[in-house]
Amino acid sequence: QSPLGRPPPPPPTRPETDRSLGRFRADVAQMTDEDEREEEVEEEVEEEEEEEEEEAVDTRPELEEYCKPKCVKAWVAYQECVDRVEKDTTGEAHCTGQYFDYWACVDKCVAPKLFDSLK
Repeated sequence: QSPLGRPPPPPPTRPETDRSLGRFRADVAQMTDEDEREEEVEEEVEEEEEEEEEEAVDTRPELEEYCKPKCVKAWVAYQECVDRVEKDTTGEAHCTGQYFDYWACVDKCVAPKLFDSLK
């Protein structure tokens, strides 16, 4: 007897075992097919995402070239500074401020156009 006080069920006969095993194998085969289909779909999605990533083009360099002429004043200030630094004999002079002013001007022009082009 089982711990619950009931007699254990009789062992299945051979034909029932074969039918159960057949159904089990069919279920496993079906689950395997479904898993394989899911994997194929996931691979296709990943490939499409990779293609989209490959198609991305950085437009920033083109936009910078478009915007540089609009920042001539900052560029001239930077070039004048470079000329002064080349003549400086102390070695302490630099043009960091003018350099960043120039690129800040370019970035200010590029940013709206760049972000408008993003997805």
